[in-house]
Amino acid sequence: MSIYRLKCLNTLLSLLLVGILSIQAQDTTTFVHLTQSLNKALIDQNQDQLNALLHPNLTYGHSNGWIESKEELIQNNKSKYLVYEKISMDSLRIKTYNDVSIVRYDSTIDVNLNGKSINLKLHVCQTWVKSEGSWTLLARQSTKIN
Repeated sequence: MSIYRLKCLNTLLSLLLVGILSIQAQDTTTFVHLTQSLNKALIDQNQDQLNALLHPNLTYGHSNGWIESKEELIQNNKSKYLVYEKISMDSLRIKTYNDVSIVRYDSTIDVNLNGKSINLKLHVCQTWVKSEGSWTLLARQSTKIN
């Protein structure tokens, strides 16, 4: 293979790698923003924002096995049955497959459940789906971290 062809191939591969890294950086930025927006909406009890971020067929699984639908989550948030006081995220990891993204992170969450304060250290797994140009949370499950 000629030097010219090797240089062209090297340039093409470099451009492809830069494009892939750019897409991954964009995914990271998008999902950091989405997860932060969801956490802020839960803390602020912003039902309009929750409605926009949550998929109609949401299953929101808690570390104790409790699963809420979209309607239940919004109602429990609105009625203050479950009050999110603080949510922090660490070690965000994202895998995107076309219009589905899996977001994993470790989290410390301070909540008040029906008048009882609870501090949780959790591993969270979220499934986001893209439809009609918008990402919405389809599923969320958490497990306790010791």
